[in-house]
Amino acid sequence: MKTLFNLYINMKILIILPYIPYPLDSGGNQATFFMIDQIRKVHQVSLCFDICGRGVVKHVDSNKSLLVEQLKEKWPDVTFYSFQGQRKFQKDIPKLGTYGCILKALEESFHRKYIRKVKHSEEKRSNGELMIAPSPLFEKPRELDEGFLHFIYEISRKGFDCVQIEMYEYLHLVYLLPKTVKRIFIHHEIRFVRNYNTLNLFHTDNLNDIILYHQLKAQEIGALNEYDSIVNLSDYDKKTLSKYIEPDKIHVSPAGVCFSHTENKFKMADEFVFVGSGNHQPNMDGLLWFTKEILPNLRKLTTNIKIHIVGKWNEAQQEVFSHNPELIFEGFIEDLTSFICGKISIVPVRIGSGIRIKILEAVNAYSPIITTVKGVEGIKFENNNDCIITDSPVDFAKFMFDLLQNKEKQKSLCDKAHMLLDKEFSNDNLVAKRLEIYE
Repeated sequence: MKTLFNLYINMKILIILPYIPYPLDSGGNQATFFMIDQIRKVHQVSLCFDICGRGVVKHVDSNKSLLVEQLKEKWPDVTFYSFQGQRKFQKDIPKLGTYGCILKALEESFHRKYIRKVKHSEEKRSNGELMIAPSPLFEKPRELDEGFLHFIYEISRKGFDCVQIEMYEYLHLVYLLPKTVKRIFIHHEIRFVRNYNTLNLFHTDNLNDIILYHQLKAQEIGALNEYDSIVNLSDYDKKTLSKYIEPDKIHVSPAGVCFSHTENKFKMADEFVFVGSGNHQPNMDGLLWFTKEILPNLRKLTTNIKIHIVGKWNEAQQEVFSHNPELIFEGFIEDLTSFICGKISIVPVRIGSGIRIKILEAVNAYSPIITTVKGVEGIKFENNNDCIITDSPVDFAKFMFDLLQNKEKQKSLCDKAHMLLDKEFSNDNLVAKRLEIYE
């Protein structure tokens, strides 16, 4: 009997990633891991990573190296190319001498401290009473190691049928790829949309920020036009990008995670949960907005509030929210489905594009959802039917309080959202859409 995987011609595919998609402690890691795990069953997959730390003389990052080894155990049929900082490409280092290398190291150290200081200042910027989270719009673009670029140039010419690049950080690597192979970019998030959200949200009057926004947007569109195919995660993103890119080059292939047929059926929720790490700007901004604008309104309605924050938040990030005793930082939870079942998921996201994996995770766990228009963007959910959608802080707080008391409404939202999940985001449908792009 033929299966889904028998329908496609075997191809050699190289996937270049800025992050190792393991452990599964973020939406990006889960989405990337899930797709690679399925693609490798059909095609000959090779993965390429930079496993070095930063610095003048490149050294292997032991943590990254360990994660790659763990992936090799899970995917024995996948070929791994790990850049380990080959010195032969760093021709300037021997010429510096010992004294020169020390000065160069000091310069990098001072630069890192300066960047940390700038980021700290950005965290303290305020717009009225609302704190502004650090934005990628104001960050200096990361310069990729010259040796790594040579590594990519060589590896991409090893006879692959297709080279796939993921994430905005590696978007511009397309200029190094051979034009004789199919070049695909997985656009998890349209960065100029995220930057526009930031500028529009905080009403910046800094003209340099406006110029920088348009410069970055032009660079992003220019690089995207070099690819043979672009994969967006939602129809909404494709519609946005089609204004600048030939629509025939753009495909829609939603992100997914390994949705298990959970044994966790609906449970009455009496607490709340927010899923997302503090290093992702939309999550930081969302939690800042929630604590500054929504939580004070919720406190007027009830004092019995518990909000579990799931994901990596370092001590400095947690300190920002230390005056909110209702927040409980849980860290990484391995069995997320069981943890969020029996809790109401809040997704107060105001920035970004693509699909919020946290929404899909909540639906799979039978967790009713309260979110914003931006939070549910790209998913065909209807307000008050599949979830509750509002951009009003006052209404958001009221809906949290009301839903906490209403078991029937909680169950109705969960059941209807789960029906849509089964229809639009089943594992077979997600994989089939992605595999068609390689043909």
